[in-house]
Amino acid sequence: MNNWIRQFFAPPTYADPRQDRLAKQLHLLLLLGIGMTSIYAPLVYLATQDTAGPIASGCMFFVTVVFVWLLKNGRLYLVSSLIIGISYAAIMLSLTFNGGIRDQAIVTLIMLLTLAALFLGERFVVFLGLLSSLILTVLYAAERMGIIVDPDYNVPSQIDDLL
Repeated sequence: MNNWIRQFFAPPTYADPRQDRLAKQLHLLLLLGIGMTSIYAPLVYLATQDTAGPIASGCMFFVTVVFVWLLKNGRLYLVSSLIIGISYAAIMLSLTFNGGIRDQAIVTLIMLLTLAALFLGERFVVFLGLLSSLILTVLYAAERMGIIVDPDYNVPSQIDDLL
């Protein structure tokens, strides 16, 4: 058991120095994610007695452990691509459903593009940058046409408010 824990916390090694450095950085980020998700679930449950947050945190814990296992099995590019892809999809969904380009998730897009440059290379960042420009232009046009409603605008929801 002790040997398994030691192997789990040891970063994977690669012959290429660049891949070895990226694997160590990604392994450290994933271990940080495991720690954060394992602490977050009980804290949220104790504070709110709600089960949605701990269940989501538990799912993220499981996904992060699977990513560490994939990284240990030599799937550096797959793990990097999945992390960047899932994060990018989450940011774009947040922008789409939470008020368009005025959503605060747009700030994390810059950080994600930086991580994509680090883990996947410059060509992939150019692709993500062009895709982001296209999506942000469509979101801006949707805001201007009134398709995306400003979340700060409160619509009355009760009969008394409507009368």
